[in-house]
Amino acid sequence: MTPHPLHVPTPAEPVERAVGSPLPQEVLRRLVGTGGAALDALRNVTGEATELEEFRPLAECLEWRLAEVYWERGGILPFVRNDVPYLVNNTGRLSENAARLVFAALDERRAALPERLTILELGAGTGLHARYFLDAFQELCRAQASDLYDRLTYVVSDRFARTVSGWQRDGLFAEHAAHVEPRVCDALSVAKLPAPGRSPAAPIAPVVVFCNYLLDVLPSAIARRQHGGLERLCVRTHLTGGVAILRSAGLASLDEARALAASGSREDLARLLPLLPQFDLETAFQSWTPAPGAEQALAATIPLDGERAIVNTGALDCLDQLMEVLHPSGFILVNDYGPARAADVAGHLGVQRFGGSVALGLSFPLLERVLAARGLTVDAPDGDEQRRVHTRLITRREAVGDRTASALRDCFKAEVEQHLDAPLDEARRHVSAGRTNEAIAAYRLLIERNPRDWQMLGESAEYVGLQLRDYASGIDIARAALERNPWCSSWLWNILGDCLFCRDKLDDAHDAFLQAARIDPDDPRTNLNLAYTLSARGAHREALDCIARGLAQDGRGRGAYRLRMLEKQGQVLAALSERAAAEQERLARRAERFK
Repeated sequence: MTPHPLHVPTPAEPVERAVGSPLPQEVLRRLVGTGGAALDALRNVTGEATELEEFRPLAECLEWRLAEVYWERGGILPFVRNDVPYLVNNTGRLSENAARLVFAALDERRAALPERLTILELGAGTGLHARYFLDAFQELCRAQASDLYDRLTYVVSDRFARTVSGWQRDGLFAEHAAHVEPRVCDALSVAKLPAPGRSPAAPIAPVVVFCNYLLDVLPSAIARRQHGGLERLCVRTHLTGGVAILRSAGLASLDEARALAASGSREDLARLLPLLPQFDLETAFQSWTPAPGAEQALAATIPLDGERAIVNTGALDCLDQLMEVLHPSGFILVNDYGPARAADVAGHLGVQRFGGSVALGLSFPLLERVLAARGLTVDAPDGDEQRRVHTRLITRREAVGDRTASALRDCFKAEVEQHLDAPLDEARRHVSAGRTNEAIAAYRLLIERNPRDWQMLGESAEYVGLQLRDYASGIDIARAALERNPWCSSWLWNILGDCLFCRDKLDDAHDAFLQAARIDPDDPRTNLNLAYTLSARGAHREALDCIARGLAQDGRGRGAYRLRMLEKQGQVLAALSERAAAEQERLARRAERFK
């Protein structure tokens, strides 16, 4: 044992002691001291500062404000990348159900309707629900020899201009151009929206309004009654990860991050988006005096002391505005998630974050109570509490006829959805167990029941084409899916391209992968596939660029493509080395000829 450098052992003190033997008192005193300094030491300890923003109400906290910037910058990309769930209301099924319901309602109330019919969709996102609705509604009207489609203008809107311009760029509504008006519209300012083709002085008067997965992202609160008063949940935002995280976002200090958070500028907030995954939220209830209007109306319905409630103030404000402009014979159709029964509220009290978006589910019991008190009728389909997404038909009491109520029950009841979805669950079980014939039969039944559901078609194409290696069939099924959705699924284009590549149709495969890259240029699977087709064309440097981009983004897929990209990178580098070596050999031979 090496002696401590500051202690020189005396001749009487052995340098080595037997293990387990007691230490001499003078050694103990030297090592331990006399004690009593712990409190003094703790007074001198300071932790690293982490607080980014003080307590603020939920809908005003930094995370909620950053969600606005996230959507403003992202357009439909959060949906394309599956960062934000969207399939449940964008595969076509909801649109077809809505088309049948709207047709029944408008046909039933035909005599009370204006000559020109306006349908409004708020927060349309990908726009697919609107496109599929128009397809289905036009088909219904033709089959019934009805003029309702000819009289229709569909105002499809979103709060963010980038999203709206994306629909126009992609030609999403080209086949219905005479019946569609894309608009930028804030759901909390809908009363200011002008009628189609009119001056701003003429307010919109829709006969139908669609709110799909919209009301849950409007300002909300989590509140409770406590000792006879009201409290709401507030959030204090902390940043974990320290200086390294700040530097990775190009920020010099926590003070700079705090200043950006406090500035209120969208540009400043955008600089904080890379920090979002490192947020740690501290929560506390603070006293609350609800503002007049939606807040007061909802707060009055909060149950007994100690119970917490979701107070969807933004949702109620939006619905109030819609009822002001809605045609007297019209209705609002809501499809959203959240507690459908009072007993379910406790399980939905957490704010959900998807990518950079945040949402707080709708408290259907509270909203229904307030809407009923305002003289409105709120209808739900049978078995709605069993569904993933809940449907509500909101009307004035005299506006719902028998055909409309029957269509709501028939189109949206839980048993119908379970029947349509059953083959998909069965197919996945068979695939997992390796039962090929049974899986094929289940996928066949799935497509028979859902012939226009592009997501189910895509899953079938991927299984048949890429797992069973029936590339020709995979191509046919993938093309059927892309006929339904060529606009916003790089996944579908990659399935088609993979099947074409395996059939040695390299040019067609390359074009499919280019289309996937146009939809999402950072998608790791797309960049890996482009690396294959580019290297096959001899474009090795471009292939390396794609691999670098794919590797940088592969964290989104938890490294699913990393090994394959590194393997392909090695192959491309080897090809470049071979090309360079061959060039050197040719130059050497050329030089020999001049000797």
